[in-house]
Amino acid sequence: MGKKQETVEDVPCGNTVAMVGLDQRALRASTSGQAFPQSVFDHWGMMSFDPLEVGSQESTLVTQIRKRKGLKEQMTPLSEFEDKLYLIWLCYHFF
Repeated sequence: MGKKQETVEDVPCGNTVAMVGLDQRALRASTSGQAFPQSVFDHWGMMSFDPLEVGSQESTLVTQIRKRKGLKEQMTPLSEFEDKLYLIWLCYHFF
């Protein structure tokens, strides 16, 4: 991956081809609306550390994303997503 530059009708244009995480709003804000990112999803990548570990770089990243999306900064425990009625039904039928 690299950077290519070419001139189109005497207007300098730059094309950047890279795999990066990009906050499009931040890019538009920092360039005063002059940059128009065109992005295509390529792949998922594994995080090298546990995002639940307080103070890790991944934890900070997850917190920033949740804050930007208007979610609670603390991750919701899995128990909040379990269907309580289903668990009661399981206990009634199998135990």
